[in-house]
Amino acid sequence: MSPGAAWVVSEAGPDFLIEEASTNVSPGFRLRAPNGIALAPNEITDVSGVRLPTGWIELCGWRPRYIAVTPIANHRLHLVVACAETTPLIGDIKAIATAIGSMLDSGSGTSRERSTSTRIAALVDNLPFPIVFVDSRSVEVFLNDRARAMLELEQRDATEKEIAAAFARIITGAMPEHRAAIANDPHTTVRFEIEKECRQFEVESRWIDEDRLIGRLWIFRDITSEREIARLKDDFVSTVSHELRTPLTSIVGSLMLLKQGAAGSLSEQGAMLVDVARRNGDRLSRLINDLLDMDKLQSGKLDLHVRPVAISDLLREAVQQNEPYATGHGVGLTLDLPEEPISATVDTDRMLQVLANLVSNAAKFSPAGSDVRISVGISPQTLRISISDQGPGISPEFRDRLFTRFAQDGEAAAKSGTGLGLAISKGIVEQHGGSLSLNPDTGIGATFDIDLPLD
Repeated sequence: MSPGAAWVVSEAGPDFLIEEASTNVSPGFRLRAPNGIALAPNEITDVSGVRLPTGWIELCGWRPRYIAVTPIANHRLHLVVACAETTPLIGDIKAIATAIGSMLDSGSGTSRERSTSTRIAALVDNLPFPIVFVDSRSVEVFLNDRARAMLELEQRDATEKEIAAAFARIITGAMPEHRAAIANDPHTTVRFEIEKECRQFEVESRWIDEDRLIGRLWIFRDITSEREIARLKDDFVSTVSHELRTPLTSIVGSLMLLKQGAAGSLSEQGAMLVDVARRNGDRLSRLINDLLDMDKLQSGKLDLHVRPVAISDLLREAVQQNEPYATGHGVGLTLDLPEEPISATVDTDRMLQVLANLVSNAAKFSPAGSDVRISVGISPQTLRISISDQGPGISPEFRDRLFTRFAQDGEAAAKSGTGLGLAISKGIVEQHGGSLSLNPDTGIGATFDIDLPLD
């Protein structure tokens, strides 16, 4: 689920004076609006290309892409919602603002003086998606109408035991590791998917710990339509890719024959045009191959031809293949190998594909004159191949979607390719029984770690 944050503010001009917040901020904090951007009420503003005041990123912990402002009627307050990726729905935000307004109308004093139970009870009943909150102080369980319907609880005065039993039936299909994670750390956040009456829900369970709000929040987001749209899109891309592959291969082959003089000598300008067409044909071929690889990974049809391979030989070949590309960017490749021989059972071609993607990305984003370092580490059962560069690193707001399809960092999009390479690489490594991750402890640049089981 895309990260999001919300604040109730008492001003909606150049500065927002925060009264209530979903983030860890004390009331009274001033948050400046983005320079040159008029955050009009009841509109969604895309601020992806706007320089934001530092307070936004500090409060959220990530860079907002969408910001929405909605008035809270009769109270001279506004609800401000920020989202990292997913475009918020203005109708949902208006509903929440209406719920907050109703809550304020129901008693006296400011929102800071409301009890936790009263505030949450008034809010959850008007949210447009199923939500369950378990207050750890009062041991109360709050359900909104959509959650009550999903749990098949017709009576509003259901006992806690009845709610718990209905809730257990809903999440019984959750992965065991998620249940174990909550048992080991009650404050952890987990996300998983469930199916209920032929509909799919993305479930997010997080621990809330603020001054007057402590407990576990469960949010159910209906993703049935999204999954169906994604499936149709994947089917379309797969079909188009297969249909394009054969004619494109013929076109690129014909261009190669023209360049080699099969139809007679070409003029200097003709040769240049043929060369430009061939390079673009090769680029389109790589894109189609990436799309087909992604399709095979998603359907579990990517065949691996594995055999025991000497890792030192594999890495030397990867350096040899990628050295011309790195040299073209003014970047060197250094290889740090252990003295003892290491073997792993891998598909050589596929692992060279993964290494080529990581090494070329590192070279692409490294400053001229620097080095990309490929090193190997060993633990009792695991082999780790690390690719480190001295570039600008990965921005914090981009890390959560680094390995998703078509993901591109806004600041580095000009140098990025299709946004499929890392997703494909991660899928290939995982099919080998390993993992691909961004090392969080890198000081300068970025380091990607490939962990594989040792023979």
